[in-house]
Amino acid sequence: MTLKRSLRWQLFPFLVALPALLIALSGETVGAVMQYERPAVSDGEVWRLLTGHWVHLGWRHLALNLVGLFLVWHLFGRMLPLAGWLAVLLVIALSQSAALMVFHPEILWYVGLSGLLHGLLAAGALAALRHMPLIGAGALLLLLAKLALETLQPGVGIAGAGDWLGGPVVVESHRYGALAGLLIGAPAVWCTARQAARRAGEA
Repeated sequence: MTLKRSLRWQLFPFLVALPALLIALSGETVGAVMQYERPAVSDGEVWRLLTGHWVHLGWRHLALNLVGLFLVWHLFGRMLPLAGWLAVLLVIALSQSAALMVFHPEILWYVGLSGLLHGLLAAGALAALRHMPLIGAGALLLLLAKLALETLQPGVGIAGAGDWLGGPVVVESHRYGALAGLLIGAPAVWCTARQAARRAGEA
């Protein structure tokens, strides 16, 4: 990998992390304007469907999500090109928020990158099945096991995590994020493989 390609590859996690850091540094007023809030979205503040993922409950919440982001990226970042990851990120963010709006009117507000991280992990692990089948399959199985545990035994470990983070954990965001990651990850992997095959044929 050339230096230019290496720097471009490393750009994605910083593009994700930087807005979250800027919002955290801007204070609660900015966060309040950008977080996902169902009544505000219904009143036309549709940007919250996207920006809410970059708002956090506090520095602990942000730090935990950023560690998760860089871990996912370290494992699977090379599986898709930068443009592919940005498209996947956008689709996951909007799909997850839309699902909360449609299916969970009881969830009035939501913040954090965790849903996106579940989606990025799902998409990355799916893409890894081509080149690192054991790692990709293992990551998918662990992700499905985590989601199943959260679904079948709601509240297990969640209350303690919520206390530590400073607010409730919206596990629905994890499920919708992972589902969106799988759904968008499949065509993204197909397109990437097709482009690679085309370049190989031209060579």
